[in-house]
This record gives sequence, C-alpha cells and structure tokens, in this order.
Amino acid sequence: MGGNAFKFGVYSRKDTKEIKSDATYSFSDAYGWYTSLGTTPEQAFEKVRDYVVQIATWAALGDLDSIDTYKQPLWECFKWKIAFHYQDRQQPKIVNIFKKSMLAVHLGESEKLSMGALQKATLAKMPAGMGILEYGYKVWEDWSHKNLVIWKLLHSDSSMTADELRLYRDENLAVLVRAGTDDQIEAFSNTPNGTLFFLCHGDYPVRIGQFTSGASPRTNEKEGWQRRYRVFKEAVKTELYTKNSKKWMPGAQSTFKQVGAGDLAFFEGNLLKPYFETDLAELAVWADEFNKSECEEATPTPADNGAEINKNSKPTALGFNRIYYGPPGTGKTYTLMRLLESDYGADVVSAPADGIALVDAGPAADATVQRYSIVTFHQSYGYEEFVEGLRPVLNGDGETDDVAYEIRAGVFKELCHKARQAPDLRFAMVIDEINRGNISKIFGELITLIEPDKRDPLKGNAPPLELALAYSGEKFSVPANVDIIGTMNTADRSLALLDTALRRRFEFVPLLPDVRAVKDAGELNDPPLAGLIVKTSAGDIDVRQMLMRINERIEVLYDRDHCIGHAYFTLLKKEQNEDKHFDMLAGIFRNRIMPLLEEYFFEDWRKIRLVLGDNQKNDVNARFIAESDALQDLSSLFGSDHGLESYTTKRRYTVQPAAFANPQAYIGIYKPLA
Repeated sequence: MGGNAFKFGVYSRKDTKEIKSDATYSFSDAYGWYTSLGTTPEQAFEKVRDYVVQIATWAALGDLDSIDTYKQPLWECFKWKIAFHYQDRQQPKIVNIFKKSMLAVHLGESEKLSMGALQKATLAKMPAGMGILEYGYKVWEDWSHKNLVIWKLLHSDSSMTADELRLYRDENLAVLVRAGTDDQIEAFSNTPNGTLFFLCHGDYPVRIGQFTSGASPRTNEKEGWQRRYRVFKEAVKTELYTKNSKKWMPGAQSTFKQVGAGDLAFFEGNLLKPYFETDLAELAVWADEFNKSECEEATPTPADNGAEINKNSKPTALGFNRIYYGPPGTGKTYTLMRLLESDYGADVVSAPADGIALVDAGPAADATVQRYSIVTFHQSYGYEEFVEGLRPVLNGDGETDDVAYEIRAGVFKELCHKARQAPDLRFAMVIDEINRGNISKIFGELITLIEPDKRDPLKGNAPPLELALAYSGEKFSVPANVDIIGTMNTADRSLALLDTALRRRFEFVPLLPDVRAVKDAGELNDPPLAGLIVKTSAGDIDVRQMLMRINERIEVLYDRDHCIGHAYFTLLKKEQNEDKHFDMLAGIFRNRIMPLLEEYFFEDWRKIRLVLGDNQKNDVNARFIAESDALQDLSSLFGSDHGLESYTTKRRYTVQPAAFANPQAYIGIYKPLA
C-alpha cells in the first residue's frame, strides 16, 4: 500500500532528522504519528492498540456493519485486514480481498457500495465446500482476468545487434528505437511506472518486467527511448512462439502493444502459463505490490520523430541483483567466470582530482582496482564476515598482553568502498552457493539497501536510503555501480524454499542442461554437446542423446532440479585424441554420474536402473546395476527349507564394474538393444 508509514497510525522512524510537528503529523526523535492520536508516541500507540482490539472484537462477533462505520485513522485496507484475521474461522464472513474495486468486479456491482456490503455479497456467492482462502484467490483471479494491464515489448535482431540485445537484457533496459510508430512511441513514453510488460527477442518470449523509471532519450547513434524495469519472471520455455494472429503476440511487427482486455484469457493459456509458468492472478499481485514512491522518475519524452536527442542525458546505471540457478554441471561457474572476465576485469584507475572524490580517501595514482570479490555462503557464514564485525587484536608483543577488539569491514563493505572511489566502473559481489547461507543473518539491514532503486547513484547528492550499521553506527548505502551475482545449485535446495526476502530482490536466470542438437535462432551460445560422438569398435555412442534420455527419466522420477548437467561431458569435446574418449566417458560415469544418482535417489537402485535403462537391456553384461534372483539367493543363504517368500524380502542390487567398460551399456541408455 505504498511507502507512507502513517498508514499504521504510529511508526518507528528510520530517518532521524528533525521534522517539525503540525496539525496533522507529529514527530519525535524516534517516532511519527497522527497528531489526532495524542501528544506523545505512547499515547498514540495506546489509541491504535484500542482501535485494533475494537476491530478484532467486532470481527469475532461477525459485526461487519460496526466495522464498516468505525472511524479511526488507520487506512481502510488495514482495518479490514485486521478484521479478516480475527474473524471466526469456522464461520468466516470476510474474504481476504481488501480493495473495493476487486470485489465490485467479481460481483458486477458498483464501487460506491461500502466494503462491508461488498464483503457480505461476496461471501453469499462462495460455493459450498470451498475454503475462504481458495475463494479469495478465485475473486482475485476474476479481477485479474478483466482488469490486468500488460504490454508486449519487442527487441528485434533486425534493429539491434546480438551484443546490444545482451546488454539491454543484462542491464534491465527496455529500449524503443525510432523504428516504432508514433502511437507506440507515445505509449512507451507515457505508460506509468508499475506497468507490466513481457519482453520478446524476435519470436522468442524472454521475460516479464515492470517499469521502474520514466522514459529518457537514447544517447547513442540509434535514436529512441529507454526505460528501467525490474524482472518478475524469466521464460522457462525457450521455444519459438508460432501463434501469431494478433498484434500483441511475439513475432508480430508491433514494437510496443497492449494485450487486449478480451485476449487476456488467451494470453494466459497460450503464452503466460507455458512460457513463464505463471498466471494472471500472480501478475496482478505483483502489479498491486508496486510502490511508486520507490521509482526513478523521468520526464516523458514527446513522441516527435524530429525531436533533438539530448546527448548529455545519460541514465544512471543501476546495479542489478541476479542469481544463476540450475542442477549440477550446467555451467553456472563457467557462465559466471565469463561474465567477470568480460565485464569486471581489473582496471587502472587514476586518483580523482581535489574536491571530486565521493568518500573518507581515493585510489592512488594509476592504481589497479580489482572490480569483483567472491565468497561462498555456508551455514556458519555471518554478518561479521560479509558487512562488518569485531576482530581480536593484541595490545602488545608479550604472551600476557591483553586482547582488544576492533571493528573491521567485511568483504561486501570493502567492495562498496572501492566502488565509490571509481563511480564510472562497475563492480561485482559474487556469492557462490547463495542458498546455503542464512540470508537474514548475513545481510542484516542491507537486505533493503541492495534493491536497485534504493542504491546511491553517486551523483554527489544524498542517497535514496541509508542506514546505520550495527557495529560501527556508520551511515551506509550501497553504490549503484555494484552488482550482486549469486549461484545456486537446485539439487541442494529447491528454489521454492529460498528466503522470501531474497526472492523478491533478485532476478533468477535458469541454467539448465543443454542438449540442443543445433543452435536456435536468437541463441548466443553454441550447443555444447552437438555432434559429440564417442566411437568404439562396438558402435558409436551419441553423448547428447544419452544425456537427454537420462534427464527425461530423472524429471519423471524426481524433478527437473535434479537433472544432470552437460558440463560433466564437455571435457570429451576438448580432448583431441578420440582414442581416449571412451575411457574418459567410463571414468565420468564411474566417478561422477553414478555417485550423483546414488545421492539423488538415496540408493534406490530400482529407480537408478530405470534412469540408466538397465531394465530394457537384454544383455545382462550391459547393465550397470545387476538385480539378483531372490529365490536363488534365499536358497543359497538359508537352505531349501527356509519358508520365506521372495516377495517378502528385499531385492538385491550390485554395481557391475565390467559394464563401465562395455560400450553397449551406454548405447542401451537411449537406444533399446536386441
């Protein structure tokens, strides 16, 4: 509901600068409150508490009329949120929708009705046997199907180079070149912040974003306009979109076009769900949570093709927060190292001129600045290592000297300090295994400061937000030229279990096993396993097909997060001597793939056999896992008169070492053998 904390009646202030009280608002050093609530924050708190108790009492009694007419300073939506939580849960009378417009759309009624009247009418329509939360979602879904606004934005390879497409994607820049028509340029410039759009690279849906800045003129030779946005969803399906019958669809010639209100259901079923694994209701939540006060505003540019471009209007390069995630062996580290090499190499930086430096000291003349730091999160990693903490030091040289403590900067604070000294360069904080750490413990108050729109733009003005650090009390903000990049192994922990605060503040880029046979249009990288054949006297082994079939089976028996990455096999392609390929493949399976499958399936050998296709191999010597004959085992173990039935005992499985040296064992994974 926005950034105004007075919606709570009384609140604890973050900004402790002196503010004069007036007839509407009162302030102390630590609190702000409505003047009508009293002369002190304690009085204000007591009145707010009384309001909450009164609302909760009426809610428990089901008295919606009294709640409706109760006048108090809390915002209307919070009054009804409190009432929802304190109602009789066995006989609920309030649905968890707190905007009149949404209830009115569901009912087909006017917003002029009171909230209490709308709530009563809504509950009267709840189907028998449906839970209140499930019904609330249906109400929300009805509204989203009729009222959600979402646009299509096209970044085309016909007007942009591959490097430009990559740059705009990495920097979260929505770009409209002069090729757009006048009405599209005007719409792009005047569409308000918070508006949702889905980005396409040609015929390929790429991501869903939300505008966070106004339009500003482009500063390079390609005239046009650009806007900042935050990422809501990356496409999980990378296939070509072919249903091009409407102007808002991928591949249509329109550059910026709104999805028609009558097309929302079609858009959800044919593009939103299959390509992004989300729906209109989830987008509506995202749109509703948008806070306009946190945006970087810009004056909309007039839609005049003859307008002169302002060459000095360079947009602030906001830092991004990104997590590369995927199963083991999908190239997360490789992708990260390439990114660091291309975008964050060490630079020679000259000392700033007198009076120009932005901080406490600048770099020495012609100093080499390392522009990234790398850490690995683990369970015991904390705020002290990452931000700042106390470190012991000896006060003297002898054994009996006292131990004192001093405050030392952590790795992230040090990197931010470097970034302030070189505002024209970009810096990166790289966090490996980001999902293994306790995010609240490590980031502390910085979890808010890392949001791109809370960053210090390094223009000499006060940053949008700064906080006092826990140990030093120093005022601190995160520079706009610091990017935070993490990696996450989904086999270690599901993305769904990731810290909520982290999910909201980071964009997520999936890196999945790449088993493409050919390079798709618009793809930047070549298929890593295409054409990788291991030649043996018993037949050729197609590594790409083998891995593809293994992962198809793992996805059915477990999930996509536990597939096997292509990187396990890329060493085969680097080895020029083909005579060594089969031995290398056998070593990869014996030492890497088999232990991984044992870990995934907790030594459930029956499922491992299914993954490796052993159940389809008639040649027992080509099976990696041998299944013992239970009756024969029982007789040899207990004699003929043991009285045991085979189905009451466990099957016995053993790994066959000889199978790793049998080419048919690998071919049989993807190609049934006679």
